[in-house]
Amino acid sequence: MTVHSMITSTVRMDATLKQEAQERLKALGMNFNTFVVIATHQLVAQNRILFDLDVPNKLSPQPKHGQGITNVTMDTTESTIR
Repeated sequence: MTVHSMITSTVRMDATLKQEAQERLKALGMNFNTFVVIATHQLVAQNRILFDLDVPNKLSPQPKHGQGITNVTMDTTESTIR
């Protein structure tokens, strides 16, 4: 098993932009940090930004309690997330 050291990174962005991003990520069941880690893994693994996530809006049917996200697709044919 490979041991990876963890670091803390700081991202500077507009407060409103971060708040809006956090609201959308919450609707997907994740936080901002998780999103950044997932995006970075995919960038490194596939040398491109490759995924789309549909954020549910107020007009979309909402999942019933206990159901997870069902329409997330990530192209992982070239490598896997570690």
